[in-house]
Amino acid sequence: MPLPTSVRNIGPTRRSVSGYYAFRGEESIAFESTLERDFLIKADFDVSVLGVISQPCEIPFHHPVTGRRYTYTPDYLVYYRLGNRDYRDYPKPLLVEVKPREKWQAHWREWSPKWKAAMRHASNEGWSFSIHDESRIRDKTLDNITFLARYKRMVFPSVESQAVLNTVREMGVA
Repeated sequence: MPLPTSVRNIGPTRRSVSGYYAFRGEESIAFESTLERDFLIKADFDVSVLGVISQPCEIPFHHPVTGRRYTYTPDYLVYYRLGNRDYRDYPKPLLVEVKPREKWQAHWREWSPKWKAAMRHASNEGWSFSIHDESRIRDKTLDNITFLARYKRMVFPSVESQAVLNTVREMGVA
């Protein structure tokens, strides 16, 4: 079953870095900031992630103070693989808003109606909703992925690669 597509296209922006991330070398996923790009890098590395959809849905909501009607578009929807789990324990897709901590803390009261609407929408769809900031994205895992990325495209003689694998196998741990 193919994954759904974006409901909103991301274009160039003057406020931050935007672009496309080559997710698993198969598809391009749009991002609007370096924090969103780093989120995609971690998702790309996570073997339990099946796919990521940028700007996956539009969620209508009313602001309780102004009474005005708005539409909110979360940043990503992440689908997961079943893996070794029983189908009854299938991991719920995750609807994600990526925001710098400083911004979401400063605007928490103003933005909470749209996030409450996102929680309701996610629950109705059988998903979860989460806000990801630097503390969940820019961690030791991302540091390690970034460090190892330079070796991904390097080519080593097969004799050397086999020698390394044999040494690790003999040691039992690495």
